Amino acid sequence: MTHTPRAYLINLASAKTRLAYASKNILEAGFPLSVVDAVNGRLLAQPHPAFSAKAFAFKHGKTLNPSELGCYLSHIKALEAFMATEDSHALILEDDISFSPGTAEIIREALQHAPLWDMLRLSALHKPLSVPVVSLQGGHRLCVDLTRQTGAGAYIVNRKAATLLLRKLLPMTLPYDHMFDRNWSMGFRTVSLHPIIAQQVSAHDSQIVGHARDKFPAWKRYWTVFPYRAYVESARFVCRVGSVIAILWQRLRAPAA
Repeated sequence: MTHTPRAYLINLASAKTRLAYASKNILEAGFPLSVVDAVNGRLLAQPHPAFSAKAFAFKHGKTLNPSELGCYLSHIKALEAFMATEDSHALILEDDISFSPGTAEIIREALQHAPLWDMLRLSALHKPLSVPVVSLQGGHRLCVDLTRQTGAGAYIVNRKAATLLLRKLLPMTLPYDHMFDRNWSMGFRTVSLHPIIAQQVSAHDSQIVGHARDKFPAWKRYWTVFPYRAYVESARFVCRVGSVIAILWQRLRAPAA
């Protein structure tokens, strides 16, 4: 029988309105809930051992926004909390997420195909180029995204993905949503749910506010960031085409239910 995974809600202790809203939304959707006390990046001393300023500048072309580091470490805390249990899967959530009706049922159906994936992304900030690999009820599909997708508001991981993320995330060299989108480089398989069932609520102001002054001038980014991103996008496309082929072959070889 497919279970409903526990939700790990990342929330700053000071953000009580967000906590109340998100908790109500999660419990109404039918998920057991654990609250993860988020790391306040503004309170962290710099330089921080979990952050590589040189690699971040090389790959991302910006100086550190402390709140990004707090977000990054908060997701790590949520993964660690999950790995301290014996559960097979965990739902990791940021506290500005709202669910579509029937979310729990859609997730339970997606979990019936859990042998095909290690991470299931439920939210998105834009629409990538994607290839459907499994059709679900209600017009939903499990897809492999061939191009970059940002946002880490809601996703499910199994123990393999969580283990590899915890092993390879530190030190921080990219924002969290950039880093965990590089699943092929860490050795686990990611699919996305389309249409998405978890939306980031615009009424909640972002707690990670970037500034134009954080970004290096374009002439400086040309030398490192643009070549690095070209490499990553090429690797993502090639590796995820391979993932599509592997999933379809796995489905073809699976015995009929």
